[in-house]
Amino acid sequence: MAYVALKLGFCFLNKFNQTLNFCFFAVSKSIDKVSYRLD
Repeated sequence: MAYVALKLGFCFLNKFNQTLNFCFFAVSKSIDKVSYRLD
């Protein structure tokens, strides 16, 4: 049972990490746009 919970937790963390990566990518893109306008 613990193994299944561990696997589910790992899967959730992986999805969460992908979401974080996407958010970080979007934020860095918008920061690039802002700094490009400021130049």
